[in-house]
Amino acid sequence: MPTIVALHLERPAVISETADRCAALLAAYGAGDRALLDVLFGRSAPEGTLPFQRTPSRP
Repeated sequence: MPTIVALHLERPAVISETADRCAALLAAYGAGDRALLDVLFGRSAPEGTLPFQRTPSRP
């Protein structure tokens, strides 16, 4: 059964082990549960800006 993981984060995090083991990964930065469910069930489109600058990933 595919698993969707929703992470509630306050800052960037290394989540490669989690990402490798799930069908979908949703990182929420301050979004409420209702907003997350609306995105997951297609009732609204994900949008917004990250509360930090993202650095490039390295293998």
